[in-house]
Amino acid sequence: MPPPLTWDLESTPGSARLTLHGRPDRPSVDALAPVLRSRAARSPEWLVIDLRALTSYDLSSAAGQTLLAACGHPAGTGATLVRGPRPRSAPVPPPLPGGDPWTAPRLPHVGQVVLGHAPERPSISEVLLPATGAGRHARVIVTAACHAWRLPQVVPAAATVATELVLLSSRTASTFMQLTVGPYGDMLYLTLRSGRSSTFAADLSLTMINALADAWGLLSDGPDTVMWAALRI
Repeated sequence: MPPPLTWDLESTPGSARLTLHGRPDRPSVDALAPVLRSRAARSPEWLVIDLRALTSYDLSSAAGQTLLAACGHPAGTGATLVRGPRPRSAPVPPPLPGGDPWTAPRLPHVGQVVLGHAPERPSISEVLLPATGAGRHARVIVTAACHAWRLPQVVPAAATVATELVLLSSRTASTFMQLTVGPYGDMLYLTLRSGRSSTFAADLSLTMINALADAWGLLSDGPDTVMWAALRI
């Protein structure tokens, strides 16, 4: 049986990287929560939480969902970037999509923080209401965008992640949402802007997003929260 959750912490001025190991259980997740809060307060620009050493099975447990919720808590005015489980077929972890937050400067616009620069192709953006059918509408938008860009292979995962982002936002913030889809290089980025959420509860949506996306995270931008996910094309 894997040992309980442990973590390694590296920090520089304005940023911190927290790498997690082991199997999350209630005592270890409770012990990690104040560490996350402290690092978020001390690192207003970037907080990177690396979950690649944890399995999808462990993260789908009750303690794992609580861990994801703690990782997904918005961090002041900075960015929380969360890297998903280590792909079983990849001996070397892929680089973090969007650039390395150790060297990336704090940029004024959320889109620039997520993408680093403009998408190769025009992005698609639509406003959604926090109402019944919003998740289905998100699936239609993402599916149409992927087919327009001739990316049918990413449709199932991208449509599911978009749906879960919308459902998560509807349950936590319940405000107007702006969904944006944009490809860059070999990644497809999904961003969902909504009103500020005070916290994310342990939620199956977070488990799904973490399992399907290569990386995901949250950004605070004025009164809004931007949730984003990157999927390999």
